[in-house]
Amino acid sequence: MPDTYLIASLKIHDQNAYATYGEKAKAVVLKFGGDFPIGGGYREWLEGNEDINNYVAARFPSREQALAFYHSEEYQKLVPDRLACSTGTVLLAEGTETQD
Repeated sequence: MPDTYLIASLKIHDQNAYATYGEKAKAVVLKFGGDFPIGGGYREWLEGNEDINNYVAARFPSREQALAFYHSEEYQKLVPDRLACSTGTVLLAEGTETQD
């Protein structure tokens, strides 16, 4: 089964509030079996919306775990915090099966 990624591209309006939200959201991601293979490091926009100033990708072992995280009561309580300090998109994307 391929990994599933929850990818957010955001324009952050309040860095301090986003940092607080991010720490709380990270704890919930980890609780649901996710990790962060990319995000927060070097970035160079090659195409697209220059207003985006942050990105993050959380990887989950399955689509079901990613959806369980996103729809969990714990995370849904944090969504208003994210929306108060940023705008952007959140996408769920399934990876591809690797061929041995």
